[in-house]
Amino acid sequence: MLKPLLGKHTNKNDICKTFCADGINTSDSKNIASGFCKYCANVGSSLANQIPESTISPPSYFERKENSFFSGPNRSNWGT
Repeated sequence: MLKPLLGKHTNKNDICKTFCADGINTSDSKNIASGFCKYCANVGSSLANQIPESTISPPSYFERKENSFFSGPNRSNWGT
């Protein structure tokens, strides 16, 4: 009962045998493998390109702010 929910098939006939790559459906195992490889190799950069650039300068996060609190290392017991 749980195997289908977990994606574990007991019958090989239940496994999807087609794949859509670049808008083309295929059942050829080499094209399916190539499509998965292409997807996995490009998914990171494709998603990164969809993230808008920030107008906030990264170093601005490190600027000291008024009324802020910072606790440095306690060096009174170093070297003991």
